[in-house]
Parts: sequence; structure tokens; C-alpha cells
Amino acid sequence: MVTGGRQPIQGNPYFDIAYEMGKIFAKNKYQLLTGIAKGVDENFAREAYEAVSNNGEDIRDYLKAYTGKNQRPHHTYWKILVSKFRKREEGIPELVEECDLIFLLSGAKNTSYIGVLSLLENKIVLPLSVTGGAASDLYSLILNRYDKVYGNLLPKSKFQNLADIGRTPIEMAEVCFDLVKIISGHS
Repeated sequence: MVTGGRQPIQGNPYFDIAYEMGKIFAKNKYQLLTGIAKGVDENFAREAYEAVSNNGEDIRDYLKAYTGKNQRPHHTYWKILVSKFRKREEGIPELVEECDLIFLLSGAKNTSYIGVLSLLENKIVLPLSVTGGAASDLYSLILNRYDKVYGNLLPKSKFQNLADIGRTPIEMAEVCFDLVKIISGHS
């Protein structure tokens, strides 16, 4: 799952990072999940849609999201399922249940909630500290307790790449893709 902030922050490339992540993960045919909001969700889904569509495939085979009952999603680049919960805040457990690994970019309250809930559910949470906001806070939390959170699952030096402000959005997407390969044992 890739999700996070909705409001652009001047000088912060997190929408561009989300866009590049959509491209690299879709081209490699990963099963993807995101939210239905403007911002990170939209940018990630739009590029995933474009990458898959350029190959003549249906994005609904790769990317899905949940929307609350009686709510309209901001964009429809993916398969959108109506949540069994009434509103997004109640639906977050459903989103977390569906995924194995979560990338968080920037964000505020909901992003923090998703991150903490995911950690409690023993999911792999990879917050991109370079994007600021709740992602940066969660990154610091995980880094401070790294051995207890991830131990031998992921080399700490690789995790710390999520805080490297000297990388372009394309390079950050590649860092994220490399982390997935390491975690899944395909490095």
C-alpha cells in the first residue's frame, strides 16, 4: 500500500515520489493498494494506471482501493470496492488487513493512524522521512526502536535511505522498490 498526504507542500516532492512509485511498482506487476484521496493516493494511482494501460492491461487487475459507504472517491484510476465500514477512519483497519507492506509519504493524523495500526498488526511500515509530516515522525519512531521493530528483516542502512534528502523522486522510488525486493528475498 502507498498512501499519505493530501496537501502539497512547496518544495516537497512527495507527490512526484508517489507518481514515480506508481510507475515502478506497476511496471513490475505488483498488487497495489492505495486510498481514494487527492495527493499521494491520486499521484500514485495515476502513474500506475498509465504504466499498466500502456501495456494494454487493465489496472483493476493490479490496483484497488476502498471507499466508504455513500462516499465518492476523488479519482477512479483503479478498482474501487465499497468498504464494509461507514467511513474512511473506520475503514483503515480493512486497508491495513489487505496489505503486507505500507509506504507512507508525508501526511498527518490519518497517516499516523495507519502507520501505528500497521505496526501493531505486524505489518512492514516504510515511512519516507524525506517527505516530512507524519511519515517523518513514524520514521523516527521506528529508527529509535529499529532492532525491536525489524531486527534482521532489513539492514538498518537500507532503511535509512528513506531519509536521504539528496535523492530525486525517481531515485526515491528506486530505493522503495529495492526495499521491497530485499524484504521479499529477491535482491
